[in-house]
Amino acid sequence: MKDELGILQEVGQIAAGHGSTALSDFLEKKVILTPPETLVLSPEAIPQSFNVDQMSITIFSRLRSGLKGEVLFILDEKNAFRLIGLSARGNEAGPESLPILTEMGLSTIKELGNMIIGSYLTALSITLDRMIVPPLPTLISGSVEYIMDFIFSPYTGSGERFFIDTELTIPSEEMNGRICLILSPQSFREIKSICLKVLGLPFE
Repeated sequence: MKDELGILQEVGQIAAGHGSTALSDFLEKKVILTPPETLVLSPEAIPQSFNVDQMSITIFSRLRSGLKGEVLFILDEKNAFRLIGLSARGNEAGPESLPILTEMGLSTIKELGNMIIGSYLTALSITLDRMIVPPLPTLISGSVEYIMDFIFSPYTGSGERFFIDTELTIPSEEMNGRICLILSPQSFREIKSICLKVLGLPFE
């Protein structure tokens, strides 16, 4: 299982690299990735990987074509203000200047999240040589517990999920967010098969 999760970690690293590059190019800021953490969790356990009491802004797409799963871009409230500030004022940050999340601010976050998720999935499509077409992203705000329950409650009791979690950091702005890919067991087996085929190894 360790080697199998290593395959997912490599795939997640490639995809997250493209997502962070898109954000870096847009903001003209250096974005650093942490190595992806890959876990096998039940849907009920996934929320426990987050600070569930924290207020958050999450943009997510539920994948139904090419792969089955979800991809999420997650920001806590403080980092959401910072990202909006960077985007709205020509890369000049100032989180305190936006005391509330306006409709325009939420629209900005959704647009940036869509860009990051789109770049992430484009890289995934190229790596796996498979068309992955996400639906339009959905934005949810509220406590992390509420957001995770909203996303994963349909899967309660449905077995384990493969969870690839990568942190994106902009050191100059002390800003960070997370991009997560959650896959069904079927999608994991498909990715494993594709990667082993590329490496010329038998699929067990």
